[in-house]
Amino acid sequence: MSERFRYLFTPFQTGLIAVKDRLVFLPHAAGFVTPDGLPDEREYWYHRESAEGGVGLIIEGDNVVHRSSRGHDVANAFDAEGDSLESFHFFW
Repeated sequence: MSERFRYLFTPFQTGLIAVKDRLVFLPHAAGFVTPDGLPDEREYWYHRESAEGGVGLIIEGDNVVHRSSRGHDVANAFDAEGDSLESFHFFW
């Protein structure tokens, strides 16, 4: 590996958090949610596979934790088979 990336795969610690490498998964919406807007099993596997693939730190984006905390009516841009939906709108 080039000298430029010599620290990329080295562990580091910040405060109480120890991280195995410097690969960071920034917050974003994966869109793996139920029709109610709650995270589904695909969300779990998405992050698990990312961690197993070598990402040292995953910063989770916003997620609905209860039906009453939904901020929008449609949160999923994909149907259960992973096909893109024709209309995808957020209602804030």
